[in-house]
Amino acid sequence: MRYTTCIISLCWLFLIAAGAMVLTAVLGFLLDEAQVAIDFLAGAVPAVFVGGATLFTMRGLVQRPARRDLILTPALAWVLVPFAASPPLLLAYPEWDLTRAYFETVSGLTTTGATVFANLDAVPQTIIFWRALLQWLGGFATIAMMIAVFPLLNIGGMGLFNNQLPHGEGEIVTDRVRGVLRSLWTVYTGLTLVCMLLLWMTGIPTLDGICLALSTLSTGGFMPREGSLLVYDNPVAEVILIPFMLAGAINFSLHWAALYGRGIHYLKDPEVKRLLRFSLIAGVLMTMALGFGLGSGSGLSFSESLRSGLFVAVSMLSTTGFMTGEEGAFPLSPALLVMPLILLGGCTGSTAGGLKQMRIRILIKHGEREFARLIHPHEVVRKSYARKVVSDDAMAAAWAFFIVFILALCGITLVLAATGLDLHTAIAAATAAMSNTGPALTLIDASAAGYHAVSDAALWVLSLAMMLGRLEVLPLLILLSPIFWRG
Repeated sequence: MRYTTCIISLCWLFLIAAGAMVLTAVLGFLLDEAQVAIDFLAGAVPAVFVGGATLFTMRGLVQRPARRDLILTPALAWVLVPFAASPPLLLAYPEWDLTRAYFETVSGLTTTGATVFANLDAVPQTIIFWRALLQWLGGFATIAMMIAVFPLLNIGGMGLFNNQLPHGEGEIVTDRVRGVLRSLWTVYTGLTLVCMLLLWMTGIPTLDGICLALSTLSTGGFMPREGSLLVYDNPVAEVILIPFMLAGAINFSLHWAALYGRGIHYLKDPEVKRLLRFSLIAGVLMTMALGFGLGSGSGLSFSESLRSGLFVAVSMLSTTGFMTGEEGAFPLSPALLVMPLILLGGCTGSTAGGLKQMRIRILIKHGEREFARLIHPHEVVRKSYARKVVSDDAMAAAWAFFIVFILALCGITLVLAATGLDLHTAIAAATAAMSNTGPALTLIDASAAGYHAVSDAALWVLSLAMMLGRLEVLPLLILLSPIFWRG
């Protein structure tokens, strides 16, 4: 049967979503939010029915994954699983339509962090946890996709990806994915638990610490309370979050290697070096902006400027989107600092969004090669990345991704403007969604009221933009090609 692997994978994802709803319902009963807990139990029924019934009817079928399945499965997963995870929000908020529930769920699973809730302080704690759990699960799914699937497809030059996990030569794709899941589950969960414990030690409330940790390692950015981290008045917690946001933005196979005593790979990996270098440069620029009071607010002390400047720089570069509350003292055009950071993004093989450090370096190396050829037209110029020769195919793949990403960004901006948003807000919203850094909207455009104030049409467009950003654009667009469906 064609697409057997794709259908079975989607069914298992539906069942995982249902299991997450049941876990959230248990927490709801513990928090004395019985009605919300019942909404989650009821919301899990459709996912269990669809996923379970389909798996039952397909039992015994042999899976023969093809290249088409590698493209189709992640693309459909990020489109369909949010539908399966939306019912609890629809039941808890009868006044909502599918648009808002789907948008909030897509935002969670793509680790974007954009929200249509106007006041989080009025939202039940069960739903606050659910949003953070969605981001955490979406972050883990992203790692599996980036490490196990995309390098095989060479999407955007991913053939040069520095994978420290056992490669599993000769294994079928499903076995390869299972191997990645087994290897990285301990690392991802362990880092989350350590972050959680450290936050609790600083005095962050229990549930808030859980949600912040889930959102940090997934570089998601959903806040458990209204406003920024300023509501906790806890500078130590902000400092603790910085290395964990960086951890979320670094290739997770390097974390796995470090767990097994090969931490030297951190120093050898060019992406990690570039990520840390850009974090430091951006942190210094933002520290100077805050310290000298170049914006609308008065100058902060050096320690406050350093902490907030470095925090926001790492938060935006990792595409997490957390803010400290000191952003009012930024220069009058924070977009000049923020937009390049969220578009650049973190490392490949991480939960971060954006263009990724590796691709930017490949594009620069291609430019260097062409410049050298202008001087010596007949010289054979070879460029290497992470001790691998950068082939013409890898350069072409990186350029294809870059061009399609920029074209998609421009297209999303124009469509958002057509829905009624002013051009400045449309640019900010499209950039925040495509880079999976939803909270950056109000930082780029201070006049933006938030996602809750935009039209339903704009929310659907932004949902598409978030999925395009998470799927690295090309797999979702390939589905629109008739050639893909032939044969």
